[in-house]
Amino acid sequence: PTDVVALFSFEVRVREQLWKVQPGDVVLDVGAAYGSYTLSALAMGAAKVIAVEPGKEEFFGLCANINLNGWQDRCWALNAVLCDRLGAVGYHPSTHSLVVQQGAQESRLSATVDWVVEADELQWLNWIKVDVEGAEVAVIKGAVKTLGRFRPRLLIEHHTQWVPQAEEQIRRMLVPLGYGETKATVEVVNGRWILWECKR
Repeated sequence: PTDVVALFSFEVRVREQLWKVQPGDVVLDVGAAYGSYTLSALAMGAAKVIAVEPGKEEFFGLCANINLNGWQDRCWALNAVLCDRLGAVGYHPSTHSLVVQQGAQESRLSATVDWVVEADELQWLNWIKVDVEGAEVAVIKGAVKTLGRFRPRLLIEHHTQWVPQAEEQIRRMLVPLGYGETKATVEVVNGRWILWECKR
């Protein structure tokens, strides 16, 4: 119970310090879970949120929370894994991860950020939030076209506890695209949240 309380207190800090969605913004929430970032973005006036969550229970909870708030007209929820390929991937529900190999593996529909943006015919994108339990590198690999086109702010939880090299791999991909790590970071139990912004 203490660890759960600590985890949620970190999440509150992340949203208060780093999640600065503005009215009219378009947001992509990758790893939406039950919708704490999706719902807060909608409450802050986001024009549209695309919320992607691979977990079945979490996805149904996400949809219920969207419906309870009457935000169906501004939110598209997708039950899938966003990574670097289209098709299907192995997913571990017990760890909510493609990377942390614990428990039974299930098959999940997979897509890329670039595919989602094209499928929804987005004309702009202001934010991408990524919380995918160690699979951050795969998400960024599948988002290169979108990052080059829209240059959205990136709020990424780097799960260095599970994938120590992920933060450096992401940095090597983002810097050539003009991104720089801001000073806005929050240390959490299993890594740290970093806000990335395009500098050019």
